[in-house]
Amino acid sequence: MVLKPRVLTEEEITTTIKDIPKNDRPIERLINNGEENLTNEELIAILLKTGNKGSSSKNLATILLNEVGGVKNLKNIT
Repeated sequence: MVLKPRVLTEEEITTTIKDIPKNDRPIERLINNGEENLTNEELIAILLKTGNKGSSSKNLATILLNEVGGVKNLKNIT
């Protein structure tokens, strides 16, 4: 089954990592729950490490996956 990345709302796009409850942040979820329990967005957010002004790395990961059409298409981007 192929899951499509979800579309972010305007409010989510402007959310910073500090706005996310500590236990829901990607790195904390990795430490507490293990990589097998993380979403593709969370794993990519950890790789990105940081977002930009007004948008968290988790949001940027979701935008990236939406733009390329999912994790399987990441290999096709340059």
